[in-house]
Amino acid sequence: KSTKLRSPLFFINPTRISIRNLGKHVNEAALKKLAFRALQTGLEQKLVTPKDAVAHWRAKGDLAHHEVMRRATDMNLVVPPVDEKNVKLSIPSVFVDRAVSEGQKAVDAPSKGFGFVEFTHHAHALAALRQLNNNPAYSAEYAAGGNKAAEMQKRGKKSKKVKTD
Repeated sequence: KSTKLRSPLFFINPTRISIRNLGKHVNEAALKKLAFRALQTGLEQKLVTPKDAVAHWRAKGDLAHHEVMRRATDMNLVVPPVDEKNVKLSIPSVFVDRAVSEGQKAVDAPSKGFGFVEFTHHAHALAALRQLNNNPAYSAEYAAGGNKAAEMQKRGKKSKKVKTD
């Protein structure tokens, strides 16, 4: 892992996340809806802190220390506001990889189960990532086998209630 991180052939994009285990029915519009919902919820729950922004700015290395500290005190720079009416400002591009067969349009092809979401700000990508990562709340609607996972989660909660009573 550390060798890959040092290699110039590998690049970690601070504004793009990959999403795996998507259901075959998920298209670009559904993925954008998922990402924006996760972004809003992540920001509401304050999953991104000034420490995260400072770490990102320091890692980039293009700001002086005093500029990083000045920016850390401005919450609009730490976590830029989200415009609910213009999602494209926060999420400029979404891509779902599809299993296209001969004679089939790419739009009609089923998803291969993974996609990519690009955000305009690192804080937005981080908030969505932290909200979505291993969160079963999104499984029923978007994950492959999601209804089964949601049912198993419900059964697990019911059996725990029975045991504690």
